[in-house]
Amino acid sequence: MPFAETMRRHAIRPEADSFGETEMRDWYLPNDLLGIEGEQVIAEGSNCEETVRMVMASSGLTAE
Repeated sequence: MPFAETMRRHAIRPEADSFGETEMRDWYLPNDLLGIEGEQVIAEGSNCEETVRMVMASSGLTAE
């Protein structure tokens, strides 16, 4: 996810005051994937319906 979204989500966490943007910029890696088999990336512009459809299909819960 983009850094701006990372910061937005951090701001609503209980730990938000423990560290801020400077530290997070040091830690942030764009496209920081886990590298595990089957890992999928949800596109930044994916809406809820598209995301659910992708998850359902990739988990074998639909015939897509």
